[in-house]
Amino acid sequence: MTLKEEAEVLLEGILKEIKFIDSYNYRSHNTMSFVAKQCALLAVDFAEKIMTEYGSETNELQNMDRFFHDLEQLKKEIEQS
Repeated sequence: MTLKEEAEVLLEGILKEIKFIDSYNYRSHNTMSFVAKQCALLAVDFAEKIMTEYGSETNELQNMDRFFHDLEQLKKEIEQS
């Protein structure tokens, strides 16, 4: 997938979350926090995907454990906030 296609996929995911809010025409703090979390999780998932592809292409995947661990911890913090 090209970077342009990757950008489109990421933006589509975020747009989907925003449309979720607009469909209810309801923008409470809790709802906006939920959407912000979903968007942040999408970004972390995207980073994991890109790192996995890079690691596979460069045979560096085994050396990237710390980065994947940090991303998993980041996801946990986002989900708990």
